[in-house]
Amino acid sequence: MKRAILSLVAVGLCLGLLARDKFIDSKSFTEWKKGDVMKLLSDSPWAKQQTYAHQIAGKGSGVGGEKELFNQYTIRFFSALPVRHAYLRMMQMMNNYDSMGADQKLAFDQKMSSSPLMVGFGDEIIVAGEFATNNRQHQMDADRRLKQVTASEFKQSVYLISDRLGQIQIKGYFPPSPDGSGFKFVFPRTVDGKPVISPEDKEVTFRWWFDNEIILTFKVKDMMYNGKVEF
Repeated sequence: MKRAILSLVAVGLCLGLLARDKFIDSKSFTEWKKGDVMKLLSDSPWAKQQTYAHQIAGKGSGVGGEKELFNQYTIRFFSALPVRHAYLRMMQMMNNYDSMGADQKLAFDQKMSSSPLMVGFGDEIIVAGEFATNNRQHQMDADRRLKQVTASEFKQSVYLISDRLGQIQIKGYFPPSPDGSGFKFVFPRTVDGKPVISPEDKEVTFRWWFDNEIILTFKVKDMMYNGKVEF
């Protein structure tokens, strides 16, 4: 069973890579479908997931009858333009943008024009995260901790690791936001005048310890969007 699941995951990842050009590179983000948006936010050059699972032994298993408990971490480069476009598209769909008249679309676009989703985050890299588990008590505990923890407490457990610059510490942290975009780690975009991520890099790695060790590697050459590396 486990081998079958791994095979399905591998096939899904391969299909995802093949499908990348179809909506990321060829379409305007205003044409993205819901599935395109969800894929970009969970399994794309700018977003990845890591899951830890273990079997539950004993009669009846978990509280809800689960045979397996999982902790799933989703990490995405929130400041990357395609991710921001994905959130903008999500907001468009939630507000029935596609069925609006020209004047209504213009008013919506003007309203969003000053949002960080449009103008960016200046000299900062924003890495957003989400945590999910099928252990209800653990979820409640994690949500509480993520709301209460401070940036200084994350200094020794959250890093971006650059090919050229090594470990980059966070400079800020924002707890989970009401809009559903998750908690956010803030990193500098440059260190000593050098970009944290550069086209010459092969990859950049996000590393975090939160009950489990999360290590997710992003291929820089795949993080191209509109002709430039986006992060």
